[in-house]
Amino acid sequence: MAVPVAGRSLAAVAGGGLLIAAWASVIGTLIVPRRASGWVTRWTDRIVDWAFIVAVGAGDDYLRRERVRVAQGVTLLIVQFLAWLGSSFIGFSLLLWPFVAGGITQALTMRGRYALVLPAGPGAARLGYGDMSRRPAGAGWLRPGGA
Repeated sequence: MAVPVAGRSLAAVAGGGLLIAAWASVIGTLIVPRRASGWVTRWTDRIVDWAFIVAVGAGDDYLRRERVRVAQGVTLLIVQFLAWLGSSFIGFSLLLWPFVAGGITQALTMRGRYALVLPAGPGAARLGYGDMSRRPAGAGWLRPGGA
């Protein structure tokens, strides 16, 4: 089942919002000198904290709890970085979805310089886009002359 162009456009808007949120979190965490906490940072902190609480368990051994929880800070940084990467990847894929002929999986697999070039014009087939006659139904505005 093909998703109409209006649905793809809404997904692109959602992808743009996801990108803005992710990069606001990156800037707030790495650049702003005061404490700035966005929803991405809060959720990754909650997830990592929950995972370490489950890993430690309800034991009374202080040394065992400390040995496990000593890695929590590093784990939080790694999970935060992966959350930024993942949300950026999904956000950019949703932004590209209205411009690809296939489904969302084709937008997810676009990579390299081809992800930065919109498939328009007769030279686009030479850039690796293949058959340019298979475009989304409402993507006539991408063709030269609007035809």
